[in-house]
Amino acid sequence: EYLSSAMRNRIKAKKARHDELMKKLQEGGDQTALGKEVSQLSGISTLCDKLAEINEARDALLELKEETSLIEFLEGPKAESWTKEDTEELMADINAELADIECEKLPPLAQKLMKAIVPVLNPEDLDDLTSSDAVIDIR
Repeated sequence: EYLSSAMRNRIKAKKARHDELMKKLQEGGDQTALGKEVSQLSGISTLCDKLAEINEARDALLELKEETSLIEFLEGPKAESWTKEDTEELMADINAELADIECEKLPPLAQKLMKAIVPVLNPEDLDDLTSSDAVIDIR
């Protein structure tokens, strides 16, 4: 994982807060009072939306990969239309797309989320979220 669970939870809370504020603004809330906080959280919200899109694409690819691995067990006209080479080519394409997501898309997005959330955290929250999760004492 690219972000700790504490950091993911904090990001989700900030995204939820942004969505709540946007709803209040749409219902006629005070733009002056809510506007500053909305603008602080809008970057996080946008990045969360991008992350959701990437995760949906990854989930779809994983589902397709699972279905593709079952093609050899199909019977009937659908099974006859697939050759072993077709299946291997499709699996290679799926694996390449998954690798692209895991290696090229998620790490930079996680880094951007970290940079976006740090300015909106309280100083004591920042220490908790960026410090080690465990201490090991070896004797």
